[in-house]
Amino acid sequence: MNENIFKNGIIYCRVSSTEQVDGTSLESQEKVCREFCAPEHIQVLKVFVEKGESAKTADRTEFINAISFCSDKKNAVDYFVVYKLDRFARNQADHITVRQTLKKYHTELKSVTEPISDSPVGKMMEGILSAFAEFDNNVRTERSVNGMKERIKQGIWVWQAPMGYCRTEKGANLTPHPTYAPFIKMIFEEYAKGIHTFDSLAKHATDLTA
Repeated sequence: MNENIFKNGIIYCRVSSTEQVDGTSLESQEKVCREFCAPEHIQVLKVFVEKGESAKTADRTEFINAISFCSDKKNAVDYFVVYKLDRFARNQADHITVRQTLKKYHTELKSVTEPISDSPVGKMMEGILSAFAEFDNNVRTERSVNGMKERIKQGIWVWQAPMGYCRTEKGANLTPHPTYAPFIKMIFEEYAKGIHTFDSLAKHATDLTA
């Protein structure tokens, strides 16, 4: 087969939660993307994997690295391949901005599960799909915020546990940490006596744990 028919491409995979990272979503995305590239004669130069970062903004470590890779002329990246457009961006403004950036590098975005292209119909579909990705993200955010507000009304601490507290299980309310809570309580009690400076209190606490 003539080597000239081959084009260069990169694959970008992303998941936005620990549960997905621990599962098979990343592996599945890469597998499907590679299966798409093979019959299209796209040589995969590199795979960029984003673990546990949201696509609400374009400020993602591996995403930035992927764009930078495309900007290097010596890499000659023809295609930026993703499993779905919502892996690329979930904000339509970012989608449009980054797409224009890729075009400057002569890199075309490819979604392996969606019919986007540079044809009029393909462009329309891309616009609709990127808009729906943002809509879905906004709905999820609204549900998350409403859920947090409801839990707060129930007296449940929804943020990260502060020092001295912990959760005995996921979703449970705060409880004093069995190891750290008594120690922190002692530090406050000693400081309340008015006999310590910060330095002497630090030394006192250090002596107790030595």
